[in-house]
Amino acid sequence: MLCAQQSALATLPDAPVPQIAASTSVAGTSHSASTQLPYASFYSRTIFTTQQARPLLGFAKIKYAGVEMVRPINVLHAAVSAGYSQFQGGDPKYGSGAGAYGARYGDAILRESTYRFFSDGFFPLLLHEDPRYYRMDSHGTVRQRLWYSFSRSFVTRTDAGTPTPNYATLLGHATGAALVLTYYPDTSQGGGVVLRTFADSIAVQIGLDMVREFVPKLRFLF
Repeated sequence: MLCAQQSALATLPDAPVPQIAASTSVAGTSHSASTQLPYASFYSRTIFTTQQARPLLGFAKIKYAGVEMVRPINVLHAAVSAGYSQFQGGDPKYGSGAGAYGARYGDAILRESTYRFFSDGFFPLLLHEDPRYYRMDSHGTVRQRLWYSFSRSFVTRTDAGTPTPNYATLLGHATGAALVLTYYPDTSQGGGVVLRTFADSIAVQIGLDMVREFVPKLRFLF
């Protein structure tokens, strides 16, 4: 079964080296190459080519999503998002001043938390998808790595390791964007707000994946 999964992954030009290596037989002795690689932390967001990924199955994904909600990057992004909205006078429209910024910041934290819950926990559990990022690293050219990191918002792995459309991320961000209508002020409610929120969230996700691919030293944020 593992060999079949590797064959499927190998057909993708942008696929990284599989993290779980197949067993090989040397002089009649079975040997698993995967034992040569250390395991990544159970709640690692980024899986390096020098690591094995621990199985993330069932309700462990909900726990994983909980860890994702409290990562430093979410606080940082919420602060930047609230500041940009305040400067531009964009959605959510709370006006100006410290109180308005605080309201925008609270909404941004709630929005990021819903993205993480649905994209990293609920939908991966429901659809049997792996929400983690697997780096391509030196196994691809710069161009291949750019395309690969861009594509991870649209293509991911199943729990079995085979490629699949990234329904979890797309549905999770769409759900999070739709839910802003339940807590944004009346002046910032409507279909256009939901579409812009969804598009912005996917753009941010793509940017974060590119950082994971090319600036691994910042992984403490992720």
